[in-house]
Amino acid sequence: MGVTPRPDAPIRQLPGRAMSAGHAAGRPWKRRRPRGRGARMRPTCQAEIDLSKQIAMEHPRRYAAALLATGLVPAVGTPLYSAYAAPYLSGYLLHSAVLSLQAVPFIVCAAIWLSWRARAASIEALTLAGLAFAAALVLCLPVIWRPERQGGDMVGLWYVLISMAMTGGVLIASAIAGLALWMRRRSLRGAP
Repeated sequence: MGVTPRPDAPIRQLPGRAMSAGHAAGRPWKRRRPRGRGARMRPTCQAEIDLSKQIAMEHPRRYAAALLATGLVPAVGTPLYSAYAAPYLSGYLLHSAVLSLQAVPFIVCAAIWLSWRARAASIEALTLAGLAFAAALVLCLPVIWRPERQGGDMVGLWYVLISMAMTGGVLIASAIAGLALWMRRRSLRGAP
């Protein structure tokens, strides 16, 4: 990186560098430190960058909320798409209880974990949100892939059972994660 010349006219030109009157007189002016957010993060400007800060996750609660909202899309969208692709199922799948129950596991996970302010709880929220998102994809993608293979008058019950099983899984996983956080906090305090 070259030094940019001052606004006064350069006296002589060396290869690759412009010289000002201060340089010619033997008084080179000081190089100013770059300012701004982008300048601090460039490795050429600041050699002592801590790589662990760049690798660590900045906002796990935001990512957890985004995963929960993203997992809600296939959970609610699958009955809607199945009712559209197979119109003979629309009477069973477009019921308000079937559609609203699909949101329950994600709302329960958000209510339990996103309200905590502790950093460890936000990491657990991210883990549980990722698991809920993966479960929604695993359970919904086969139905989206071949909606015409779904049928019968109990197809609405299938979605209700999926929602209840996911809610139970979120509650059990939350109990295990809460117990693990409590035990970790207790061991750090040194309680008997």
